[in-house]
Formats: sequence, C-alpha cells, structure tokens
Amino acid sequence: MFAPNREFSAAQKAHQQAFRQAAAYAKTAKNGQVYLEKAEKTGQAPYNLAVRDWFNKPQITELDVSGWNGQAGQPTRIRATDDIQVTQVSVVISDGDGTVLEQGKALPMDTAWWSYMTTAHANGSRRLLVTAQDRPGHKAQTTWQN
Repeated sequence: MFAPNREFSAAQKAHQQAFRQAAAYAKTAKNGQVYLEKAEKTGQAPYNLAVRDWFNKPQITELDVSGWNGQAGQPTRIRATDDIQVTQVSVVISDGDGTVLEQGKALPMDTAWWSYMTTAHANGSRRLLVTAQDRPGHKAQTTWQN
C-alpha cells in the first residue's frame, strides 16, 4: 500500500538517490560490450549487471613491490578486482616530503593483475599511491610507504 505522507529518513533518501543514479548509468551502459558478454555468460540482464556494477566499487587487494628497490625500470604489481571490470590503474610515486617523482598508468597483465614499470629513481623514503577505477568511474585507493 502506498503512503503518500510517508517521511523517509536521510539514509533512505540517500539510497533512493543512489538507485536513481545507478538506473541512469545502467540505461546508457547496458548495451556496452562488457555487459552484453557478461549477460550471455551468466544469464542475467545487462541492465541488472550495470546497476549492480554501479553499486560495487573496485578493490585493490594486493600490492607487490618485491621487485622494486627504488630504481628506474623495476616493476610493481597491483591486484585490482571488480564485479565487472577494472578499467584503469594508476600509480603516483612520491618521496618522503610528498614531492611527486613520477606517475603513470599500469598495464593489465590478466583479469586481476596490473603492472607498473618505474621510470625514475626514488632514493630514501618512498610512497606509492595506487588508484583503481571501474567502468562506472568509481575509484579505490591504497598506499604503500617504506
């Protein structure tokens, strides 16, 4: 039964707004190749997959710096996942004072792992800021510091 005078809480209003945004995203994204392919494999509607994707942010689950000792030309590996697809992973390397030494995009290795090859020397204290982005544009970040 519909209650026209019902008062919604702030949390309920926020969720309603979020669902409107997810629905608007899904209307335009549902015909995207990645949603169509996933729909074929799972039997779910592309629209529903796009709505779900909008609500699920990517995650950075592992950062492997074992091959990097601060020299140029050394790899860092990032494991980034999402329910549909991580579209981009970027890396910012700074020194202990916060001065950016380099930044760039990691390259995909497979469905979960990305690789970033350093281009500058980073002596002393180093900090990595890694950002993963999914198809709807949501971001996840993690940092590493020595």
